[in-house]
Amino acid sequence: MNPRRLSLFKEKKGFYISPENIVAIVWLGIIFLLYYLKNSFGYDFEGIESVILIIGTLYIIGLLISTFLDTKGK
Repeated sequence: MNPRRLSLFKEKKGFYISPENIVAIVWLGIIFLLYYLKNSFGYDFEGIESVILIIGTLYIIGLLISTFLDTKGK
């Protein structure tokens, strides 16, 4: 006998990127862009790149911890 399945919940196929990961990717792109502009073209951001780097690092560490502790049964 086949088990019943709800057609409402279909398993997603392919590569899925969560909104939290999109934020992390964009944040990482901003960090790389700032340091590229600073080192290649000599832009001076007056220390704001360090603040953005620290906030981005804390966000990514928090994302890793929350992903590790996620107990949804994946």
